[in-house]
Amino acid sequence: MFHRKMNKNTMSLEHFEQFRQIVLQDPALQERLRATTDHVSFVSLVVQAGDERDCPFTPGDVEAALRVNRKAWLQGRMVS
Repeated sequence: MFHRKMNKNTMSLEHFEQFRQIVLQDPALQERLRATTDHVSFVSLVVQAGDERDCPFTPGDVEAALRVNRKAWLQGRMVS
């Protein structure tokens, strides 16, 4: 049987993707996240909500995802 070696970063990314899918299916959670009033609170809530749903990741994982998504959005705006 083949076992893929998983490191902490791989697991965090997988957990973050699982959490993202959960958010897409949960309007109440989406509203909770939208209701945050500042960046620090948003990151903290995302980490907490991930933990509550067995999707542990770090604030750094959230920050990295935000940077990637922001960059992709900006690049899309420049092309249009």
